[in-house]
Amino acid sequence: MIIDNFMKKNVGTIAFVANTSWSIYNFRRGVIKVLLENKYKVVVIAPVDDCSSKLQDLGCTFFDVNIDNYGTNPLKDLSTIFKLINLYYKIKPNLIFHYTIKPNIYGTIAAYINRIPSIAVTTGLGHLFYRNFFTKKITKLLYRLTGHLCTEMWFLNKQDIIDFTKEGIVKQDKIILLNSEGVDTEYFKPIFKPYVDNKKIVFLYAGRLIRDKGLDILLEVAEKMKNNLIEVQILGFIDDKNPNSISLNEIMDKHNKGIINYLGHTDDVRPFIAQADCIIFPSFYREGISRLLLEGASMRKPIVTTDNVGCREVVEDGINGFLCEPRSSKSLSIAIEKFAVLSKDAKHLMGMSGRQIVEEQFSEKEIIAFYLKKIKSVIKK
Repeated sequence: MIIDNFMKKNVGTIAFVANTSWSIYNFRRGVIKVLLENKYKVVVIAPVDDCSSKLQDLGCTFFDVNIDNYGTNPLKDLSTIFKLINLYYKIKPNLIFHYTIKPNIYGTIAAYINRIPSIAVTTGLGHLFYRNFFTKKITKLLYRLTGHLCTEMWFLNKQDIIDFTKEGIVKQDKIILLNSEGVDTEYFKPIFKPYVDNKKIVFLYAGRLIRDKGLDILLEVAEKMKNNLIEVQILGFIDDKNPNSISLNEIMDKHNKGIINYLGHTDDVRPFIAQADCIIFPSFYREGISRLLLEGASMRKPIVTTDNVGCREVVEDGINGFLCEPRSSKSLSIAIEKFAVLSKDAKHLMGMSGRQIVEEQFSEKEIIAFYLKKIKSVIKK
């Protein structure tokens, strides 16, 4: 009945499909709002989580499809494909955007079977090229199928394009470089923080608490620098289903020993960014473009991060932050010390430079305009 009523009112429908409602709400809320304002119908297909109702409150039509991020059961994955095929057939969207590996692969197959244009957005490679041999071969094979069946494949950084082209996954004429997913510079605007002499310098990490984000390295450095005038704050949720997750017990042990200050998790990261002196993100994970770095820079916070894909794109070394070597506690320590000894004015200038970089290169307004142009051209056809 929901689908029947929905179809009667449908005049142009765009679907967003991902492995979490959380990611769609937090990363694509801006484009969804603009689509709704322009009288498009917006469908979100994802597993139910705390953000599903928020998407419905925006005006989206929501369908719950369980997409197991880390599962390797082929029968469950086949079931997901059939669910998507059936759902796409009933909804008949004009264009579908898929995000992350499993939705990209399974959703693209389902869209192709229904003859619906679809765009696979590669939001980072994660472990795609670093898994065990068998899993890696199967995933690459399926991604080649995705590259053949999708209408376009969008990437958030140039290195991912190089790797996909080298592997023969997608042809050049289907490749689009999207300069990140953008950040709302009005929402993530600077908040004044008074300078206090002799106060500990606060370094903030925010994100999933998984080892690939460099948390082991950060905890090691924090322990060595425990008596220095720095405080390492960690904000984020424990991803229990991820095999590389850090346990809550481990985090709390470091917190109770005064090595870090664990802040829990939040739906609004802005107050935590505002009170920090520097954003720290020692990731060696294959990011698309780090959302934390964009949000931090937009709020005029200097950055310490790795010379890693999806991180270095946001930082001009020595201008709005410092880059360090991935997986190196020594290099991370040096970068932290470089920032710590800067004058108040130099730190402020770094923050200003970061804000300028975001406004010029990563503004959400440009990304939304690109989405709208693409959607209009597909519907027109």
